Amino acid sequence: MIRIQHYILLGFQAALCLNYNTTLAQPKIQNNATVEQVATGYKFLEGPLWINGLGLLFSDIQGNTVYLRSASTQAITPYFTPSGGGNGSCLDPQGNLLLAQQNKRTVARIVKGVETTVAATYEGKKLNSPNDIVLKSSGSAFFTDPPYGINASQEELGYYGIFRLSASGKLKVLDKTLKKPNGIAFSPDESKLYVSNTEEKIIYSWDVVNDSTLSNKQVFFKMNYPASGGADGLTVDDKGYLYCSGPLGIWVISPNKTIVDTILVPGQVTNCAFGDADGMSLYVTAGASLYKVRNKTITSADESVSVEAATLGQNYPNPFHETTMIPLELKESGHVRLEIKDMYGKQVALLAEGSHTAGTYEYAWHREGLGSGLYMLNLRINSHLYTKLLMID
Repeated sequence: MIRIQHYILLGFQAALCLNYNTTLAQPKIQNNATVEQVATGYKFLEGPLWINGLGLLFSDIQGNTVYLRSASTQAITPYFTPSGGGNGSCLDPQGNLLLAQQNKRTVARIVKGVETTVAATYEGKKLNSPNDIVLKSSGSAFFTDPPYGINASQEELGYYGIFRLSASGKLKVLDKTLKKPNGIAFSPDESKLYVSNTEEKIIYSWDVVNDSTLSNKQVFFKMNYPASGGADGLTVDDKGYLYCSGPLGIWVISPNKTIVDTILVPGQVTNCAFGDADGMSLYVTAGASLYKVRNKTITSADESVSVEAATLGQNYPNPFHETTMIPLELKESGHVRLEIKDMYGKQVALLAEGSHTAGTYEYAWHREGLGSGLYMLNLRINSHLYTKLLMID
């Protein structure tokens, strides 16, 4: 099993205007959470959904399959296939799966493996490509309809909407103004709806009026970060904190619109959902892999990453201009690979590759023409993988 230790530079936190509000209740996921890769080898994952007593559903869009990770055994098996390019999902009031089918351009209800289309057209025109969906306690489902599963010649609506599907099956467009609406979630009291607009890296909020109307559209939060990637799937905990997929990983945003953490997750992070029996695990889909984020006990203020197999010490200087030194303590012998990747996931330096004995090492990393910004340091030793952020000024 691969485990990834989360680490965020203090300098990066400052750049994001980190602001803890002590008057608010604490979010479910706190600083320095442990990130564990629990599955990999898929094509492109999305749509995690926890179902009590069953386990975690997640969608492999390109693999055309919804998978189940069992709550009791952690075994992963196909749950529904072909899925029509299934993306986001939720449960209807009867406990049946509502699935946004990106490739079929529909929303379907799945009952005992049998699929029934519940939304396919609006005012006689095909939907674009239903992406993410959330259920309100009234029984209405709200979903986003960007064009990600189609090309421009296939578009019929002329806009990318936020839709409401009533419990009786009536479809209504609630908003037509976003360029690429994507992730969607309600505040805990359902008085507000949050939707991420991918390419702008903006989360918008609306007031929900009488379950069927949106008003008072506002910019709730903008991800001011220049790297590739956009605002994608999101969820909200019971304290009102938002967890939104974006550049670097999961952005944790307080109800008063301030960022409180960024959870570093490798790959193209697409969506997240809380799960497990205690509801305290955040499951994250990212490219080919599924991750699980949980709180850990902080026992030291030391800025190093320390776990069973190795300790990645704090690089110095940090930030750096031309060269930085990276201390490494190996607590077991084995095959070591130490590499630097940019925020697009491209390897820019390989510092070590081969068999190492337990002991203390130090590596120099020269920027060699690389631009300023954030880079990821990845250490793999045997079956363990650790990662942290480095900064060039």
